[in-house]
Amino acid sequence: MSIRVEPFVFRCKGCSADLVFLHTEMTCPKCGRQIPNLPQDEAPFAENAICTMLDYKEDHGFYRPLGLAITSMGYHLLSIAYTFFDYLEQKNPENKEEFLKEFITDIKIEDEAKDGYLRKHYHGALSEILKIYIDPGFKKYAEDTRETRRNRVKSPKLEQAVMEKVTKQKWWEKLRAKYLS
Repeated sequence: MSIRVEPFVFRCKGCSADLVFLHTEMTCPKCGRQIPNLPQDEAPFAENAICTMLDYKEDHGFYRPLGLAITSMGYHLLSIAYTFFDYLEQKNPENKEEFLKEFITDIKIEDEAKDGYLRKHYHGALSEILKIYIDPGFKKYAEDTRETRRNRVKSPKLEQAVMEKVTKQKWWEKLRAKYLS
């Protein structure tokens, strides 16, 4: 079983644009406002994406998981990242940055009002992951962190936090009553 941590999503106070947490210091891609007071303890998007990508690739042979529920903007961005890196490895283009620009241009975004800034935001997020991915040390990083990534699932604190969140959900109560009682 793979584990996925939901990316931290927030709104710009200047223009109300929905954004995914990329860095502890960010500028809104829509209005250009510097966004202060971002959480220091939240894992940036690229870090979460790389870890889950490596897990899926190791477990299934590709980055995009088969059963990915897209329930938020953060998961939508993860879905785009997984798909991009699967295509990137299939096509193996010479210029990976140019391939990313073309890929971002081809993404279908339903909400026309959000189209411009979302493409810019998504491009920024995937660029961060691509920088890590094309680094010569990436494969070594994947090997060196394999055990850490595997062991984080066994973390009692993480397990407890996940279960506390899950047990507050109404659907969990129904499943528990039906199957676990």
